[in-house]
Amino acid sequence: MADQGIEDKSQTDSEMLPELSGEEKASPQEADLLVALRRFVRHEAHQPEPASKMRGWQVPVLLMVVLDMALLYLLFQEWFENPLLLLVLKVLPWLLGATAFTYYSDTIREWILALFQHKGVAAFVTLIALPLLLSRMPAFSMLVSVDSDSATIEPDDTKDKLEVSQPEARLFKIVTPDLLKPYRITVRDPATEHPTDDASGLSKPFSPLLRRPRVVRATLAQIPLIGRLFGQRQIKLAPLYEVPTHSSTEGAHALIEGTFEEGYLEYLLQFPTAKQVCSRRPARSGHDEIWCNVGGGDDALYLPPGKYDFTLIRGKCQQRLGAREIRKEKNDKIDFEKLCSQ
Repeated sequence: MADQGIEDKSQTDSEMLPELSGEEKASPQEADLLVALRRFVRHEAHQPEPASKMRGWQVPVLLMVVLDMALLYLLFQEWFENPLLLLVLKVLPWLLGATAFTYYSDTIREWILALFQHKGVAAFVTLIALPLLLSRMPAFSMLVSVDSDSATIEPDDTKDKLEVSQPEARLFKIVTPDLLKPYRITVRDPATEHPTDDASGLSKPFSPLLRRPRVVRATLAQIPLIGRLFGQRQIKLAPLYEVPTHSSTEGAHALIEGTFEEGYLEYLLQFPTAKQVCSRRPARSGHDEIWCNVGGGDDALYLPPGKYDFTLIRGKCQQRLGAREIRKEKNDKIDFEKLCSQ
């Protein structure tokens, strides 16, 4: 009876403790004293401590932590390929989880909520840990369409673990193993690269560099509904096609203007200056421009398919050809002798 009286009195005292309204702001000392009194009353009345509530940004931070842990497991998943370890890993989380949350659920909850109150923790798990873990995941891809049924795409370096598949005709899907570095691919067309007459061929492999921002945009562009905000769902790539040339003397050049396929201008920069046939020039008319050196005798330029404006220059001779289309079939020869004699 005495215990029952103490408990009833404690409950009454707990109810009588004043609640602070929005207008009545207590000092920190008074607030701490009030919290301590309430805790004492609940203890004497054998009442449980009220569970802390998740507030505001603590919910998304918790979600980010869980996501980071899941990605971390995927990153080291290959370490646990032993059958015995796999069995243990299937059972252990249930045992530990059930034990921890049965005996220490309140303590763990309080610790997690207290941890997530720090803005530094929220910034780390959201802005640092998550991007770093995502960049190591094979979750980024791009769709590439080609202009021929016989065209193929392959990694430029066999050591790169690029996954290349062909979901449909003239369409390839490239999945990168991570975003730790840019990757280079090679687009080629065996049907035109090695003709039956053993000549120089009508095409040349094109090896663009897939930079990380481009791969990320290509991945986001594949998302339904919002993908268009990040550009085209597919990018178009093709081999470089031969444009035969002839000049009786050295020192001939061709100024070519137009819109080149993605990655071509950067592709030109991978060659040493001494070996560059074509080099980029500052655009003047809203289109890209390249300056190409034409060798003496029979030679050839290799360009991506499209329409370009050609201006031929050799000594005092300057001829503007206007728009000319570069096709995957055999292209017409550019003869400096005939053009400069007109």
